[in-house]
Amino acid sequence: MQQLACTLFLFLSVFTASAQKAPADSTLKRVVKGFIIEGNKQTHNRIILREVPFSVNDTLRVFELEYKCVLARKNIFNTHLFNFVKVTPVYTDNENVFVKIDVTERWYWWPAPVFENADPNFNIWWKRRDFSRTNYGLVVYKQNFRGRNEDLYLKAQFGYTKEFKFTYKIPYINKKQNLGITLSGLYKEQDEITYATFDNERVFFRHPDKPSREEQIYAVEMPYRRGIYYTHSPKITFVKSTVRDSLSKLAPDYFGNARKKLNYLKLSYFFTRDKRDIRAYPLEGSYLRVGIEKRGLGILKENNVDLLGAVGRYKKYWKLHNRWYFAASVAGRTNLTNQIPYYLQEGLGYGDFVRGFEYYIVDGQHYALSRSNLKFAVVPNRVLDLGFGPEKFTKIYYALYLNGFFDAGHVWDSRYAENNPLANEVMMSGGLGLDFVTYYDSVFRMEVAYNRYREIGFFLHFVQPI
Repeated sequence: MQQLACTLFLFLSVFTASAQKAPADSTLKRVVKGFIIEGNKQTHNRIILREVPFSVNDTLRVFELEYKCVLARKNIFNTHLFNFVKVTPVYTDNENVFVKIDVTERWYWWPAPVFENADPNFNIWWKRRDFSRTNYGLVVYKQNFRGRNEDLYLKAQFGYTKEFKFTYKIPYINKKQNLGITLSGLYKEQDEITYATFDNERVFFRHPDKPSREEQIYAVEMPYRRGIYYTHSPKITFVKSTVRDSLSKLAPDYFGNARKKLNYLKLSYFFTRDKRDIRAYPLEGSYLRVGIEKRGLGILKENNVDLLGAVGRYKKYWKLHNRWYFAASVAGRTNLTNQIPYYLQEGLGYGDFVRGFEYYIVDGQHYALSRSNLKFAVVPNRVLDLGFGPEKFTKIYYALYLNGFFDAGHVWDSRYAENNPLANEVMMSGGLGLDFVTYYDSVFRMEVAYNRYREIGFFLHFVQPI
């Protein structure tokens, strides 16, 4: 009834010669009398209004209101629930204003086949083109479950790695919409695993009859979202991993002390401040994520891990002039002990890497990475109206960016550096790239990189560069 009354009031005001444009004097104040939300056939209103940085009965200057409407549009779009968002203030008289929010919902139901490479990145797989190193299966992903921005994810995967996974994410479990919970579970079998690196390339182990490694991982996370941009995320994880006797003898430091089992609890805490304009491919704003992880809490009888580490990442984006943009980032990880089982080490070459070094794995106990990009919008963000098909796919937005980049990274390794020349050395590279960005958070990157060892390579990636 309240929304109906607001709709009728807005309809009448539009046709009774009330002022529809912003007043000439932008310092004048207006009272926000209500919101009109259209296009959300599944999404609850409160999920949308959670992203608006003002409320009903707030009194705002006109320039402040219009600026906050821009922020509201970005915040709502960054929920990844909508393809298009429009937030418009409607000035009904000299004292009041309504805010109209128009959204176009995404397609939320994704039963999709799995066909992916099993290497650290696409370029390593493409170098070999070995189709035995691929995974196949089925993913069932229900986004915006129950219209409350909940995610339900189920995965059954076979091939190079057998994997069964589920995740259920509830962003808000309280009335204030600031506390959520995520439950996840994973069972994984691998016939072939990396147990060492030599000359910065992986060395593999494969058991002739049984999986080389079996893993079970279960986690509970309870993110607390303070305001719109700040999130605190405590998480507890149980890990159970087993390898074959032959591997524990071949590589006694894989789990440490020639163990064939590794069971532990991990307690982690992360703080995130996310002020990016568009999270899928940012052009302005900043992002900060820092955290601490404690592996082994002294609770399990079979607890055999005692590690403490910290990780951090900061990204900054600037609009320089018209179509010119610049971005930079720093990231790193450190551990307070060097006696880390090989299984738990993380250097560069997996999730993080220096561009131009995609073919190399650099193991270590600590690492640091910096990236920078100067880009030009060859084709600024545009919308293509196909004029046919389902509403959720009728309009497509796209953009094309040409960019130059420079990366640098360093891995500190006191255990395996003798056989891996890139460890304890500064890695640097530069190059040119072309990024194609389109809806449903899709990014396709082509890059040519030249590294400090005078190697030139052409690489493909499917995520944002920074």
